[in-house]
Amino acid sequence: MGTVTEVGSLYSRPVGYVYIFNLIVGAGVLAMPKAFSDVGWVLGIVLLAILAFMSFVTSTMMVEAMAAGNAVLLLRKQRREFERAPSERSRLLPYASSSVRDRSPSSAKGRLSPPPVHNLQHSTREEMADSGDHDECAASLYEIKDRVEMGTLAKLFFNRVGVVLYYVCICVYLYGDLAIYAVAIPKALVNVVCTPLNSTHHGNGTGNGTLNATDFDYSFDEPANLYGDDYYPGVGGVMSWISHPNKTSKDHYCFGYITDHRAYWIFLGCFALFLGPFTFFDLQKTKWLQLGTTVLRWAAFISMIALAGRQIVRDDPIKLTNAADFKMVPTMFGVSVYSFMCQHSLPSLVTPIKRKRGLSWILLGDFGTTLIFYIMVNFTAVFAFHSYELEDEYSNNFVVGSIAPKGMSYFLRLFPVMVLSTNFPIISITLRNNLKSLFLDPGKSYSFTVEKLVFPVAALLPPFIIAFTTKDLETLVGYTGSYAGVGVQYLIPIALVWCARRQLPEVTGGQYDNIHESPFSHRIWLLFVLVWSSACIIFNTLNHILSKK
Repeated sequence: MGTVTEVGSLYSRPVGYVYIFNLIVGAGVLAMPKAFSDVGWVLGIVLLAILAFMSFVTSTMMVEAMAAGNAVLLLRKQRREFERAPSERSRLLPYASSSVRDRSPSSAKGRLSPPPVHNLQHSTREEMADSGDHDECAASLYEIKDRVEMGTLAKLFFNRVGVVLYYVCICVYLYGDLAIYAVAIPKALVNVVCTPLNSTHHGNGTGNGTLNATDFDYSFDEPANLYGDDYYPGVGGVMSWISHPNKTSKDHYCFGYITDHRAYWIFLGCFALFLGPFTFFDLQKTKWLQLGTTVLRWAAFISMIALAGRQIVRDDPIKLTNAADFKMVPTMFGVSVYSFMCQHSLPSLVTPIKRKRGLSWILLGDFGTTLIFYIMVNFTAVFAFHSYELEDEYSNNFVVGSIAPKGMSYFLRLFPVMVLSTNFPIISITLRNNLKSLFLDPGKSYSFTVEKLVFPVAALLPPFIIAFTTKDLETLVGYTGSYAGVGVQYLIPIALVWCARRQLPEVTGGQYDNIHESPFSHRIWLLFVLVWSSACIIFNTLNHILSKK
């Protein structure tokens, strides 16, 4: 038996930092250098800094909304205890007047039903002030102890229309992400295993959490035998072009008689077998997977920066690049707008952290570290390679020629697999938890079958069914992912925090002493994020239009 808000085992702040960092840093960084070169290195750095800052702002607002949601759930729990204890009810009756009455979901003033906190924890506000423990009371009320997913927060603070819009947005985005991961990882593995080191391809990246299918679009319909019917080694010499009666000019073989199509199904099945089970457990079960791949991510970043730096030193003269080209802003924006996405999974990542004071500093460290890596990767790339030399997937620049050793080339080509493999469990667990919040009551316990089997399967099946039936997800990710992503990253956090700030004072006797309040608490920031969201939609639309030309 378990509850919807059950947290599981706790972990330290450094581990929490690693989890958030892994979620932010996606394979979309490989699509940035070409767009970064086109838009100009000065303008590119400015755009990345703005995107990082805006995502940091909404992340702190998301943490504030989580704390407010915990306060509401605590007050409701106290209300139930109050109703079950006649002696307590008689003692508090003079203070539990009309403000304690439940309000219907359709009420014009809100949906919160808990009694005022000063009625339940102190007889009067004067007693609370005299006792000197007001700050302690507020800290306890707003402490993030339960895992309150975005969906639960939506049901606490939004009206029915808002709840419906939220679930449409989050399901489209998360299911789209998982479907792209389910396609991208097998395709990336096929590319490494079934493509020689000196062949190239071109993709089209869109950012972090949202990836185009063309990011890893190694077309299985194009001839792979670029150099005649000669044997050439793949990974460990396992790939060869084999002549037999059924071979056609468009068949691409790896592992002997296994075509690339069949290799894709094999890798997809292995991916489902090895990473799918994580969805049935708490996020904490992926701890060693997250820590291990963090080391690999840092190694990949440092390797790309070092190899590009060596290329810059060897070049004479150094390659020149534009400082700013405003015509290319929509393209750069479309590639990098979701490169700092993490808001949808913050409840699952932040709640298990043992000491939560100063969460904004952890988030600042994550966004700052990610921004530095992004800038260094892109900055070295544009001075190491001409714009026309940069591949749409940057790791391929270290495959062609003698820029990187053979082993390093394979390692960098596997970077998308490393990144997406660790992000998939986080996203699938987030989707599972949101589905639970949609159909289950957070205050009740449910059977093992409902809690541990039904919802993980519901989160996993659709993405893998899509991945088994089609490899073309460009439309799904390019449109539904782009626009739903704006809602998840920007609009939902500001809507939640706005509703929380309006509704919590009504049920706490006018108090809103949220210890996790965002540093950007002024109303102007809400308006600023709203304007920024509109700009994101405009730039995304322009990018779609321009990319079709």
